[in-house]
Amino acid sequence: MIRPLIMAAGVILLLHRPAYAYLDPGTASIILQAVVGMVAAAGLFFRAHLARLISLFRRLGKTDPGSNAPGINAEDNGDRLRHKPADGD
Repeated sequence: MIRPLIMAAGVILLLHRPAYAYLDPGTASIILQAVVGMVAAAGLFFRAHLARLISLFRRLGKTDPGSNAPGINAEDNGDRLRHKPADGD
């Protein structure tokens, strides 16, 4: 199955004709902009998931000495956005 595909691709690549096409500078800038956008999106995607994974392992590593369930800390129940007032508040 793969051998005919390789042979067909080889024939197509060997029997090509020059296109004499013109690519203006705007085309290159659009391609560059798309590549930079994809790299930035991939970086943000992996950064967000890496932060979640690290916080998961940090939470699993902390255990409350009084609890029987591993990985559960009584002080930090995973809600890091909640405001914890200082002693004087």
